[in-house]
Amino acid sequence: MKFNNQKFREIRISKGISIKEISIFLDKSRKTIWNWETGNTVPDNSSIMALALILDIPLNKISDTIDLNKIEKRMKVEEALNLVNNLTSNNRELPIEISMPFKAISDEVKLLSKENIKLTEKISELIRLIDSVNSIIYMKDADRKLLKVNKYFYHNLPEKFSNKNIIGCRSIDIFGREDIEEIIKLESNVFSSGQSIFNVPIKIPGTQKSEKGLISIVPIFDNKENITSIIVNIKEVTQIMHSIRHNKIIELIMHLLKDEFIWIWNYTQSRTVFIGRQVEELTGWAPEELMQDNYKLFDSIINPDDLHLFNHFEFGKDNTNLSYRVHHKNGSPIILESRHIKLEEENEIFYLGICKMKEYQDHTI
Repeated sequence: MKFNNQKFREIRISKGISIKEISIFLDKSRKTIWNWETGNTVPDNSSIMALALILDIPLNKISDTIDLNKIEKRMKVEEALNLVNNLTSNNRELPIEISMPFKAISDEVKLLSKENIKLTEKISELIRLIDSVNSIIYMKDADRKLLKVNKYFYHNLPEKFSNKNIIGCRSIDIFGREDIEEIIKLESNVFSSGQSIFNVPIKIPGTQKSEKGLISIVPIFDNKENITSIIVNIKEVTQIMHSIRHNKIIELIMHLLKDEFIWIWNYTQSRTVFIGRQVEELTGWAPEELMQDNYKLFDSIINPDDLHLFNHFEFGKDNTNLSYRVHHKNGSPIILESRHIKLEEENEIFYLGICKMKEYQDHTI
């Protein structure tokens, strides 16, 4: 797939999209994107497709495309070679000015044959790559018939289709209208609008609506910018959704605590990831403000005479506890008793603090 760097630059600028935005989206350096744009280097095929998606343009606007329908109608390489060889061998008396073009054609066909073998190998590699992706991927033509599917497409097929070739079938004939209705509407919208969609929540067909997924649909255009097919990717996110729901429940419980609040600090990334909302009642500062300043605001309300307690304090060591005075937002002093726990999760270190608020008594801590 050839890449038109000049066209890419023109379209990017016309749409007001910066190199930085593209680099963030693709998780690549700005220098890499700049090299693509200036022609110093060439992006791989998947990156070219991603660039087309970012710019919201047909792929053939920034690259060459292949019309698969025309390829299928073309003569096979072996047939072409046989035809040329027969013409030259059966007509040995042909003048050189006539036979030379035939020889040139024969040489060109042989060269194309070698290129075709390389292309076939690349396509096979791409198919293996698609099959390795842990999500459902399929391709449909304008008649809504399946052209290609990856192996994960077969996981939730009804039993009667398990041993049947489903290429050329419609999804509605496989799963039924009720099971596939929301996806059909999304596919139809892409066919009619020509606009890609990304990560739309859906129920995965064949699971009795018990599994949730995120669907992305990308249209494929021909040289006349007519939509010839769509590529669909469905990522299964049931477990992720359950985890999010559980996290929300846990967070709600944390916010409902009385006279206590919890904070979580990601030591590896040096940032606060959670503070209970009870802290606002204590300090007058919203948790989001405290998190943004990584406790600088909170440090400002600690009694100056107690700041030295933190100088040599090791958070999380042996579930250590700490008591110190803070100034309540109404001006009165309060004692905070903090218990600190060190956690390690997936090569990251977290500190968890559980702070209990007590009324201040005039005695030495």
